[in-house]
Amino acid sequence: MTAGECRRPNRRRYQESRVGNRLRAHDNRRGHEGLHQAVQCLLCWEGHMPSTVFTAEIPYALIWGEAGWLPLRIDGQDYEIQFERSWRGGSKNVEIKHDRLGRVSYTRIAVRFPYSTTGDDIDELTSTAHKAINRLLDVYRVATKEFHVGHIPIHELGLSDTAHGIFGIEDDGSITEQHSARFDMGLGLTMSRKAMMSSDALRDLAYERPLPVVDVLFLNAKRSVLFEDYRVAVIEAETAFEVGVDRILTRYYLSRVSRTTEGHIQPAYSRDSVKDLLDAGLSNLLRVHLPKALGREFIGTEEHTRWEKELYTLRNAVVHDGIEAGEDEARSALEAAEGALVSIGAMSL
Repeated sequence: MTAGECRRPNRRRYQESRVGNRLRAHDNRRGHEGLHQAVQCLLCWEGHMPSTVFTAEIPYALIWGEAGWLPLRIDGQDYEIQFERSWRGGSKNVEIKHDRLGRVSYTRIAVRFPYSTTGDDIDELTSTAHKAINRLLDVYRVATKEFHVGHIPIHELGLSDTAHGIFGIEDDGSITEQHSARFDMGLGLTMSRKAMMSSDALRDLAYERPLPVVDVLFLNAKRSVLFEDYRVAVIEAETAFEVGVDRILTRYYLSRVSRTTEGHIQPAYSRDSVKDLLDAGLSNLLRVHLPKALGREFIGTEEHTRWEKELYTLRNAVVHDGIEAGEDEARSALEAAEGALVSIGAMSL
């Protein structure tokens, strides 16, 4: 197939060929040959400078109609993006409401860069295309109120071997380079793991015991980082710390005893009195109460300094100012949370 064999509607500066024309071959062909022909059909246009195109599939079935190449700005640079809904199997007009797995329908996406790939910039291209796809999803979610739509983690862009790739395109529409996008998220193939079930886990199952909430919150934060929901990760991490402080202090005060005038030993505090006692700001809890429970100061330690600088301040900005948190910030925040939680004895490594 040559560029001249593709239909070229004269509608904008470039051909506004549809993603379906480009990738429909995926349904009937396998391997790079079918992908090569399908991409070539999409990317033919008249008089355009050499470019690079990143293709991928996402599990959300976008309800927007096909619109050709759309302008998109990422980090101050201009790119183009195109998308089309596709279906699995024979049905072409069905969907599963709020589907996040692409079980019936999904979307094919292409991101176009206004320059040729050198072959040495694949990681940069992949990162930028990932940002572009998630920017499209952000705009789509707000515009359509499709609340179930979220960011696609970069490592999930490469789940289909024949649905993603990076292509260098000459001005005549011919494909000059073809690369596999790399998704390095520490999720490479490893030996399978196996572990014995712990006695605690057995008891949790058998007796419906409550799971330790601090551990659950911190695991939620780590999961949110993996799936690139950094704002939620920061909030969950700080919540884990504050709940940990509350649990440490509650346990401490409920363990205190006093003697009656008759010499009998009794609890010094009831649960209600402890709740009233701890109904204070976090700063007060750390400054006044936590040293009693720990037998030492927490404020001024390395763990406290890092928690305050890398987690607490960021969490406040996220919650009160609505700022975005980046990956590096979120990872640092989780490390600070873990260090602080271990330091006060609210969570074990």
